[in-house]
Amino acid sequence: MHYATINPASGQTLATYKACTDAELDSAVLDAGRAYSHWRELKLAQRCSVVARLAELLAANRDELALLITTEMGKPVSYALAEIDKCAASCTHYAENAEDYLRDDTRVMLDGRKARVRYLPSGIVFGIMPWNFPFWQVIRAAVPAILAGNAFILKHAPNTPGCALRVAELLLEASDLKGLFTNVFLSKEQSATLIGHPDIRGVTLTGSARAGRQVAEVSGRSLKPIILELGGSDPFVVMADADVKRAATQGAAARCFNSGQVCCAPKRFLVHNSCYDEFCSTFASCCEDQRIGDPAERETTMGPLARDDIKSSLLDQVRRSVSSGAHQVTTGHVLPDAGNYVAPCILLNASPDSPALLEELFGPVAAIIPFKDDAEAVEVANRSAYGLSGSIWTADPERAEPLARKI
Repeated sequence: MHYATINPASGQTLATYKACTDAELDSAVLDAGRAYSHWRELKLAQRCSVVARLAELLAANRDELALLITTEMGKPVSYALAEIDKCAASCTHYAENAEDYLRDDTRVMLDGRKARVRYLPSGIVFGIMPWNFPFWQVIRAAVPAILAGNAFILKHAPNTPGCALRVAELLLEASDLKGLFTNVFLSKEQSATLIGHPDIRGVTLTGSARAGRQVAEVSGRSLKPIILELGGSDPFVVMADADVKRAATQGAAARCFNSGQVCCAPKRFLVHNSCYDEFCSTFASCCEDQRIGDPAERETTMGPLARDDIKSSLLDQVRRSVSSGAHQVTTGHVLPDAGNYVAPCILLNASPDSPALLEELFGPVAAIIPFKDDAEAVEVANRSAYGLSGSIWTADPERAEPLARKI
């Protein structure tokens, strides 16, 4: 497995990293085990103080960390700063509320008898995290697990190794405990071996459906509990009575955010026939307003896609969708000569078997589909296997709520 920092705005390789050897992996598990044995015995207030210190370190280093995100995966620096701020706020939240979340000795009645609910640490948690939110996804997964008394081993995406190293450095500085949080540059084969290791007590993955199937298979053989957050092709349903301008403006912003590389972002826009033309016009205008360029500049709202293969895959999906009957509407943006840039585009009149409707489009491409009534909206929304989240835009929540239950 090759880990490298390749600036997606220029294509320049800035740094490469050696993969972990099997011996180094064994040593990392031993260190994590030792850290867990010590960490789990600390009082919750002591663990909270470490996480509170991590929040301070994130805030103190926000400019440097945000620029690292921008350099490694192309997120506009203004949004990268917001990601670091969210990480710091999350750490503060958990540090301040962990006592309530993990309150011991909760009394319940079980078959007429008094029983207690207790929250106990499990051991070492193995996290496989994605590149699109390279700090947030790690903090979101690791901090609650660590606060609960566990140790955490991270395998990050191969294109964000610098972010992985910095998270590990910050947690070591906050805790002064080697092995509490460990970053390892692993191959897929080593990851499978680690999942099966007897000292690994749980696995969490955020990634593709393909990766989820592989992790679920290996975890199942080892009877390991897993948490999977996988791909999405979320339906964004606009009813006839909706505020069409607001829906289109918010929808376009959500589709273009992070250059469309968000698993739970809306990707299929289902619009009632009566407001379809207005929605499409407003949506296209908002896409045209995106400022595409150098992600290190504060004014940029859309940077490049994170990797060249992601760009190639997305353009292939667009090509296949057009070949199956979809009409492509482009925004006319002039893109930089270098880098993995893709301008926002809209696909209209996509056929039911179009990749735009059946697959996950991980980039700034939106499929807009008209519908005539509620039944058709539900049928089209449920046509994709990629269901992660969704929304219904209407002036009548009471009507929308039973509709939402069917999606």
